[in-house]
Amino acid sequence: MKTSTKKQNLAIYIRTSREDSGDRDRQLGRAKAQLIANGFVEAEIDETIVYIDAEGRADSPERPSYQALLRAANRGEVSVVGVSSIDRLGRGEFAVAQLAALHELGVEIIAIGVRAFPSPTTALRCG
Repeated sequence: MKTSTKKQNLAIYIRTSREDSGDRDRQLGRAKAQLIANGFVEAEIDETIVYIDAEGRADSPERPSYQALLRAANRGEVSVVGVSSIDRLGRGEFAVAQLAALHELGVEIIAIGVRAFPSPTTALRCG
């Protein structure tokens, strides 16, 4: 298995529409699987910070854990975020705004079927 070449600060973001530990566990498992599929090793993933917003609305910035993730990214403490699916960040125009905010901070997003890179020429690549 390939390992990442430089130390990356990993985080996982989970947003559930209700307080459901089964949903959280599924999202966490899928996000970890995506990180592994993209070359990260389990030891790196075990050190990740997991940000969880339970009952958070997809179109609302009022999500405490997401705001904490943005602050950590702003401080350079997060360089890669794994999510189970891209809609966990938000939906519609709000999701695009969230991707743009993380992209501007140089954060790479890894989700099922999608990998968004912090590059001036390519903000989103499908994998």
